[in-house]
Amino acid sequence: MADPRFFVTRAPLTAAAAARLAGGEVAAGPKTAAADRASALDAHDLGGSVVFIESETAAAQLVARRSEGGLAAGAPSLLVTTAALCGSLSDVAGDRNETAIIVCDTPKSGFALICDALHESRADAPDLAYASPEEFDGDVGSDARIDASVRIAPGASIGAGAILRPNVVIGPGVVIGDGARIEVGAAVSHAYIGESAVIGANAVIGGAGFGIVEIGGRPARMPQVGLVRIGARVEIGDATTVDRATLGETAIGDDTKIDNLVQVAHNVRIGRACVIAAYVGLAGSATIGDGVMIGGNSGVGNNVRIGDGARLGSMSGFMRDVPAGESWGGTPAMPTHLWWRMILFMQRAAKPKKKEANGD
Repeated sequence: MADPRFFVTRAPLTAAAAARLAGGEVAAGPKTAAADRASALDAHDLGGSVVFIESETAAAQLVARRSEGGLAAGAPSLLVTTAALCGSLSDVAGDRNETAIIVCDTPKSGFALICDALHESRADAPDLAYASPEEFDGDVGSDARIDASVRIAPGASIGAGAILRPNVVIGPGVVIGDGARIEVGAAVSHAYIGESAVIGANAVIGGAGFGIVEIGGRPARMPQVGLVRIGARVEIGDATTVDRATLGETAIGDDTKIDNLVQVAHNVRIGRACVIAAYVGLAGSATIGDGVMIGGNSGVGNNVRIGDGARLGSMSGFMRDVPAGESWGGTPAMPTHLWWRMILFMQRAAKPKKKEANGD
């Protein structure tokens, strides 16, 4: 659910009202069922929430979770899906018939409209006013050093011994851990920053992820109602961006070091003690295990999983999962020994053939 430190949640929506917003209809369940938050399908407690399902795989996962007792904390109040999937989801509500199923042509777009109606970022409030360090009346730990040019939004918390350099902007509700250092010009919103973490100059933490849906025939932003959680002693390089999650968290584990000019997209999860070089791009929902090393100028695709201890070569493109402990490189990436064999083969094939003697 949307963290109340960063988001205001409006009044619940009934199934009938949500269906009107989504441009669909209530195909099953009570029209009076109401959702008070938008949730990801894998959230622990789906009770009172709205979720969307647009694939047979996702539908099967939810049905299996229900049959195995995984929805003991509550089934979703509203399910947004397609007509083709409606029948397979009819058992999710259980005996209490607590779930209304809303059918529309594009469930993700319908969900986006419902989510936007339920949640508003505190950073978007029209009356939001940032304070100087002298004016800020929130929680500031002992020995924190905050430059006079820093601007801090209401509800933020600055830990003991934290250092905030000139022109830093701290958004509503942000938590800066003890001993953390935020360098010149960085902007931090929708985020928890761990103790002794370092955020580089001009880095942007917690900006909206690049989720796009089609609404009314035009591309539109998917509401991003998640957050960023950065662990202890993490270092984020200059001009690096870490987007907040669409739902849930974008997370970076303790002791990970990230170079300059790296893009970490929404819902990415990076493990502990990873090393990521400059110009790397991690696409949405990529998962990076513990102790992974990624060479510069490489890209990891959507939903790709990199196993613990893997080594990823520079200037490589990773479109499929990499097993733990393996070294891969190339585009598309493959195990390193195959990559080098391919390079040698291509070099040999490209060499000009020697001219045969003409007998003179």
